[in-house]
Amino acid sequence: KRKNKQLPPDLNLLLLLVVLMIVGALVPTPTWYWYFYGPIPFIALLIITISAYLIKNHPQKTKLVLGSVVIVTLITTITAIPYYKKNLTILTQPNRWVPLQVHNFSQKLNSLITTGPVLTLAPLFTLETGLATYPEFTASPFAWRANALVPENFGRQFKLVGPNNLDDFLKSRLPSAIITGFEDPKIEATMIEYAKKNNYQPNSLPDKITPYPLTVWLKTN
Repeated sequence: KRKNKQLPPDLNLLLLLVVLMIVGALVPTPTWYWYFYGPIPFIALLIITISAYLIKNHPQKTKLVLGSVVIVTLITTITAIPYYKKNLTILTQPNRWVPLQVHNFSQKLNSLITTGPVLTLAPLFTLETGLATYPEFTASPFAWRANALVPENFGRQFKLVGPNNLDDFLKSRLPSAIITGFEDPKIEATMIEYAKKNNYQPNSLPDKITPYPLTVWLKTN
């Protein structure tokens, strides 16, 4: 009589982890491809574990299992070569290194802005200049987007700022400058409207660090 062999606990755990991580990558809206980076090492480990399990319990299939692993490895490697080849060229082009791009762009900001606080959905650049920013915006655009999706009392409790309460938030501490262009104009529309309404002068920055037009809004007296 054939025995019913159960999968080992470590294999069950890996299967569960991979499924949950893939579901977790699909839940956010919109879904971005880098959300799927997390499951990749676990999928690789899962393939190794399944292969070891099959070879141990079905020795006659060893060649088939190892051959399948080699084929999958070759296919994924060959399809990835163009992508990695394209990105490895960046190593010989320092002007395309992201840390240097951030630093160089921050130097441009320093020539325009002399004091803080600076209102922006990309506080990394402001912090690189040494200028003050708003602690409520240190999570970049994520808290800004989430504010409209949570109950009002929850937003107040966790000091979330969004398009619906930006004016009230800025009454106690006016920004010396506002930087837009790091996110889709629809997301930054309230900031742009606030800048225009409160006599901030737009200064365009011809920089390719983002796909959107970068603008520094400076307060005029």
